[in-house]
Amino acid sequence: GNLGAKAATIEVIDALIDATRDENREVGVEACEALGNLGEKAATSEVIAALINTTRDADSYVRGKACEILRNLGKKAATNEVITALIDATRDADSYVLSKACEALGNLGGKAATNEVIAVLINATRDANSDVRWKACAALRNLGEKAATSELIDSLVNFIGTIDDSDDIVVGALVRAMCSYDGMRALNLETIGKLWNCIRKSSKIDFTPIPLELLLGL
Repeated sequence: GNLGAKAATIEVIDALIDATRDENREVGVEACEALGNLGEKAATSEVIAALINTTRDADSYVRGKACEILRNLGKKAATNEVITALIDATRDADSYVLSKACEALGNLGGKAATNEVIAVLINATRDANSDVRWKACAALRNLGEKAATSELIDSLVNFIGTIDDSDDIVVGALVRAMCSYDGMRALNLETIGKLWNCIRKSSKIDFTPIPLELLLGL
């Protein structure tokens, strides 16, 4: 798995695809990681299909690892089939799988900024697991301006009003997500007030990633 792109021959890729179906957990995980380490040359339709299939593995760690590798493949993996598989993975009962699926969706670029993807990510921001909530918020931020619908902003604002003020991880991620969108410019005073209250009550929010002009606009 450490040989990198130079090992990305057809024979190696085929062998690793077969290994993703192995009944042994460690073999499946190592095969996924090896495919991810082969670089863009490994982002073939066959590899992507194998990883999609692995997101349905009986072992939760293997499922999560497959989502992670799809995330690493980035926009080259932004097919409708991958997006559908990752949406399905956000419904997984295992928090590790769910967090990896959210990360992957956020890394697929504008093509993943569909209403269905946005809906499942918003739902994930309400998960009981803090890491899942964080990854979902980060994914919404990473989807960029295409995800900056009025519905999304309204959902984030409403969510800010219902969460625990002490949940700095989520509040910070939501603040950064909202400030990443051009839609911030259209927010009314009531919305800005809610957002400001969250900022004011938290001493742990990192504002470094937020452009200064957007912060001043608050």
